[in-house]
Amino acid sequence: MMARQLRTGMPTFEREKKQRFNSRFEEGKVFGYLKNLIGSEFLSEALKEITDFTCIAMEEEHLEDMIKMRFPTIIEEKKDGGRWSLVEWWRHDIPTDAFKDFFNKEVYKAVSKRHIKPLSCKECDTEKRLSILQKSFDLKMEEMEIVSFYFLKETSDIVECFLGGRVADFGNLSTFRGSGHNLLGLERKRFMDVLADGKLFKAQILLKSNRGLGIAQWCIDYLSGLTEEDISHDFFKKEGEDALDISDFDISEDEMAVLDTLLKSGGRQNILLYGAPGTGKTSFARSLAKRYGKELYSVKTPETDDHKERLGAIFATVNMADRENTIVLVDEADEVLNSYKSLFFESKTNKSWINQFLESHEKKVIWITNRSSEVDPSTMRRFSFSMEFKKLNKDKRIKVIKYELKKKGLDDYFSDEEMKDLCTAYKVDAGGIVNAVNTLNVASCKEKKDALRKVMTVLRSHAKATGENLDGKNEKEFDAYTLEGLNTSCNLKDVVSSLHSYEDQGGNKKISLNILLHGMPGTGKSEFVYYLGQRLGKEVILKRCSEIQSMYVGETEKNIARAFLFI
Repeated sequence: MMARQLRTGMPTFEREKKQRFNSRFEEGKVFGYLKNLIGSEFLSEALKEITDFTCIAMEEEHLEDMIKMRFPTIIEEKKDGGRWSLVEWWRHDIPTDAFKDFFNKEVYKAVSKRHIKPLSCKECDTEKRLSILQKSFDLKMEEMEIVSFYFLKETSDIVECFLGGRVADFGNLSTFRGSGHNLLGLERKRFMDVLADGKLFKAQILLKSNRGLGIAQWCIDYLSGLTEEDISHDFFKKEGEDALDISDFDISEDEMAVLDTLLKSGGRQNILLYGAPGTGKTSFARSLAKRYGKELYSVKTPETDDHKERLGAIFATVNMADRENTIVLVDEADEVLNSYKSLFFESKTNKSWINQFLESHEKKVIWITNRSSEVDPSTMRRFSFSMEFKKLNKDKRIKVIKYELKKKGLDDYFSDEEMKDLCTAYKVDAGGIVNAVNTLNVASCKEKKDALRKVMTVLRSHAKATGENLDGKNEKEFDAYTLEGLNTSCNLKDVVSSLHSYEDQGGNKKISLNILLHGMPGTGKSEFVYYLGQRLGKEVILKRCSEIQSMYVGETEKNIARAFLFI
């Protein structure tokens, strides 16, 4: 961004006449603004400032020649006095009405000519990029004029000097609302309509602040040619076609029937995938795109972690997506969707913004979140369909690791028994499995035992980092375990036998089984639970009291509900 040193007067420009304009685009726009101001009420309200603006834009010598031709008598009378200050001429020697008439006719004509045919030979691709921006966001002509002005206000010294304060401060919201149409040469009603629509603000192209209106930095960088010409690189990436088959996911026929109807429809669809991290939500979105032959646009997360930039990226991606052939993926959308506010949690997203956005676009968008409990009910009602993803069990982990090994050409590397042992011992999510397989590929181990050790190390570290159970009990073989050593109030063999019978009959889906084990510490209660898991082929999911209890009112009850949410 250029340095600002112009508010004190004109000398800065006088020292840099040859570099007055950075490009033909800038020159054309500056003379367009000047022409519009001369033809408006600003000529009467800010005649001196517009005269200064004209002197700088078209060079004072040129304006002097025009004044000499229009007012030859006055110029001759003052020539001998040595008063050759242009400002002094019109302020003291030329009647104001005559000078305004001079501007309305001769100056207006000269300025209009420069607006149409700029003299600068310096070309730039700003106009081309503006055209791409317009197409990408589906912007109107009036919106593009607004964008162009605020871009020049940040990059042109002349525009910032005269239109950022001296003639008027068009960076001020009330000033721009009241007189921006005059500056840009737009019809008043259409100008107010595009401001009221607020599309430029929703797209995070224009920003409001205590200082007034301004243009987003990403837009300045793009129009200045500092980023790639393809604007999509700033907002989304196209996901590859490599994805699991839908059959690899535990999705019911009824759920798939609903998704089939929604994704084959022609209208707007908002689909919410929620559940614990690493349960395959993102992979499932990729698989849906693959199944229906559509491109998947995954919205990027800004490097600056700026929430407004994140919203702008979502808006831009949805606008650029093709209605028929594209699915938009908004991954990690927790902060975008969670508009719930409490004493301890402040949402970054305005509820009305997300609700309006969900209802206004006409594309197919998949939203992924881990914390659906903090999504406002009014927002949840706007989703066409919501799907819960539960934590991976042992069988699903085996399926994921087989798929990842196959992708690396290592499908026969481990035996089924070795993969079963890995997935039983380490209850990690899909991300942990992918990391482990990638490590194996990088290591290129020649010996399987070395590879197995490395994979186990990665899985163990991932499980520890994500808070999974690492007390070692799930790794034990219970061949030597006996119930005879437990002193209990009932026959444990009968308990195990009853549970086996329940499982053999397919279980009663409407009735849950609850078992209370109580007694002194060290009497074998936890060990018996792990033994039950091994005998029934079930995973044991450990939930500690410290994870449940909370100092905040209502949070303990929520944690109890969450404890069973992904089981």
